[in-house]
Amino acid sequence: MSEERILCAAVLGMTDGEDPIIFAGYRHSDCIRSCLYSTHCRVNQEDQGFLTSNGRFVNRYDAYQIALKAGQIEDLGKDILTSEDLY
Repeated sequence: MSEERILCAAVLGMTDGEDPIIFAGYRHSDCIRSCLYSTHCRVNQEDQGFLTSNGRFVNRYDAYQIALKAGQIEDLGKDILTSEDLY
């Protein structure tokens, strides 16, 4: 398997029935908008993250380390990854 990379921004939304659903996009605002336009869905600030090439949803802290290791970003001197860091 190749080295894991960050693919895109994602948010983990929750439905009224408390079922998680992942929304992906270029920017977190795109993901949040998709969630809010979806019926009975909400998202919390801490549920923002990224999707990886291995199909995992990871938080901003883990995403920063994955992107750094994969050479997608230079060390930016911070702890979290934002979608603007990638594009």
